[in-house]
Amino acid sequence: KPLPFIFPVYANNFRTRATIRSSLMLYDLLTPRKVSPWHRSFNRREIQQIEPAIAAKGLVSSYLYHDAQIEMPERLCTEYLIEAREQGADIRNYTAVDFIVVRDGKAQGVDYHDVTTGDRFRANSRMIVNAAGPWIDAILAATGQPMEAQLGFRKGSHLVLQLDGRGPRHAIVTRAESNNRPIFIIPWLDHHLIGTTDTSYTGDLNSVSCEDWESEYL
Repeated sequence: KPLPFIFPVYANNFRTRATIRSSLMLYDLLTPRKVSPWHRSFNRREIQQIEPAIAAKGLVSSYLYHDAQIEMPERLCTEYLIEAREQGADIRNYTAVDFIVVRDGKAQGVDYHDVTTGDRFRANSRMIVNAAGPWIDAILAATGQPMEAQLGFRKGSHLVLQLDGRGPRHAIVTRAESNNRPIFIIPWLDHHLIGTTDTSYTGDLNSVSCEDWESEYL
């Protein structure tokens, strides 16, 4: 669903208003009008009426533009699976690939097991699509053949806060004073998301967590 973002510009902002306006104009041109309206600009008095949570000290101007939000992306994934099944796909949710069958240098099937029952199966196919996200390299390793790693990992952490009605009504774009990285404050299901960090990650993909320093940074 459409989600309005407010971009406040302060006197010490490292980007000029001309740069911000040009960026938002380009954003408008690349966004279908049926998805969101054109961006708008506001002076300090106007934006404080629209969003009282924004600090007024040093505020020069503000812009409002629209992005979009999926409140529960895991539900969207489930809806895709349901629709695919309705179109005839054989959905095997809660299964894990153990081995990719390779003959004459070509992947021709997979051995897999049901993680809820432990039952093992094989599926043959003319084509295999590896859409495992950050686990792509783990799936490639299941070929038993030497494979060059395809991915490097970045980790982004968010805080999820219950602000008891004191948080902004709109999503806010701001920046971290320590390194000028963009920070977003986004309303979400009666809470607010604040993030994100962006760091290299080499640990266990099944146990990623927000570190103390990331929480302090945000």
